[in-house]
Amino acid sequence: MKHDTMITGLSLEGGIKVKPPTILAYPEDDFIAAFLEDMRAPDWATRLETRSVFEGSGTTPELGQPVHRVFHIVVVDARCITAGVPRLDPAKISSSGLVVRRVRTGGEDAWMRRNDLPIGWQGPPSGSLDAGTDYDPNAGLRRKRLEGKNAKLLARLDRLPGQGEMASEAEIPLFAVPPDVMTNTGMTLLYGFLPLSSSETEPEPDTTPPFALGDVRERVPVLLRNNRAGSTLPPINRTVTRAEMLRPEEISDANLGAGLRTLKSALTWLSQETAAFNDGAAPGIGNALGDVTLVGAANSNFFEFLRLCYRAFILQEPGAPTSVHMPDYWPTISAWTESQLVTSAFAAMSARWATVSPMTPQFPAIGLTYRVRCFLRIDDCPGCPPRIIWSTPSPDWKIRPWFFGGDGPPRQIEMPALSLDSLKALKPNVAVKVPPELQQHLDRINLGDLMDGKHTKTSLSFGMICGFSIPIITICAFIILQIFLQLLNIIFFWLPYVRICIPFPQVSTEEEGN
Repeated sequence: MKHDTMITGLSLEGGIKVKPPTILAYPEDDFIAAFLEDMRAPDWATRLETRSVFEGSGTTPELGQPVHRVFHIVVVDARCITAGVPRLDPAKISSSGLVVRRVRTGGEDAWMRRNDLPIGWQGPPSGSLDAGTDYDPNAGLRRKRLEGKNAKLLARLDRLPGQGEMASEAEIPLFAVPPDVMTNTGMTLLYGFLPLSSSETEPEPDTTPPFALGDVRERVPVLLRNNRAGSTLPPINRTVTRAEMLRPEEISDANLGAGLRTLKSALTWLSQETAAFNDGAAPGIGNALGDVTLVGAANSNFFEFLRLCYRAFILQEPGAPTSVHMPDYWPTISAWTESQLVTSAFAAMSARWATVSPMTPQFPAIGLTYRVRCFLRIDDCPGCPPRIIWSTPSPDWKIRPWFFGGDGPPRQIEMPALSLDSLKALKPNVAVKVPPELQQHLDRINLGDLMDGKHTKTSLSFGMICGFSIPIITICAFIILQIFLQLLNIIFFWLPYVRICIPFPQVSTEEEGN
């Protein structure tokens, strides 16, 4: 007999109530077995209450990812809306699942696919969020249910803007618990794993730069600004050497050092942020600075002068001079020139961002809110498409960023003892193939020369295959980590939070003499 059906979360406090889906957290690696063990216990409701992420939570909870060593299970109960509200016969369920929705102002977005390829977060079709909706996340079933309706109505109900009519929402399957669990709980329970990480991404990267024109204006270096009040400019009418520009902060003359840092800041900004010295990358910057004339400098064109300094001091090209003569004075940058510089720099930086902008993942963790909706497809009408029943949405939740710690115990990595016998037993178990170019540099490494900025090249060309022991590599990395943790603790004061060391006794056995 056909009758109405409801899908609800678990009423852990007793009784039967229409509730949103229940989400449970499990730190066990075999979390499905742990869940079923809980459900088979006489006190299953008490056990699940301690696992629920929403019980007793007055704020939006953060759900951990697998990297935090926690897994989440969504559980719902299927019942018939008739006298006594009996549990639904699981044989009537043709399929079931859940969808994850991203919450936005005024509605929800669904992760959609078309032709088995993701098209990203889209607003679901009109009416899909209504109570009692017969919206189906599967486009094929959705269209089959709408067969026979007016063609225009069919297109209007089933189309996503710009994506055509055959977009399906990503659905995660729900599974019925074993019969003995249904008997123990007296419910037709369905459960599924809630994925909080995914390798899928939006089909196109977000090329909108994360900075505005005002942000670029604030980053224009002092030497290229109209207002230089209170700033120390580079020296005038003197020759600056490559050695001076290498470490200007160590120059005994404080004014000279500050001025050279001002010049180095301009060169760094033009090269790294705007790529102005790459031919064709930022023509507007070259045109704006090219109209500024220098007197007494190595080059009278301001832009070409800066390009020469870049080649000599930053790139240190073999054909570039090792010193550059500075101008008789630093000309004033007009407000118009600065405005042209900012506009050109913004265009160049936006173009660079478009080439390196990352793909947006399905579940970016920071700052976004999600919820879950579950559904059942009920097959109780032979020859008809299965009707669909939706749950109410779950309370909102967020995803804990991967870099935050989890509640589970940390993984333990055992280090070998630094005894002679122990080290002898550590045979190389990884080989690193070093190309000739890198081997040339390694052969010429001299710490004293490196500190002085010297570098000697060799024409000998051969590669090397070097065998290492991974435990030894781990020891070296651990020692370096400890050194840098101590050094950076001066800035961040982070040791009490990022390093927790607990001594453990080393037990030894000795024979006791008679």
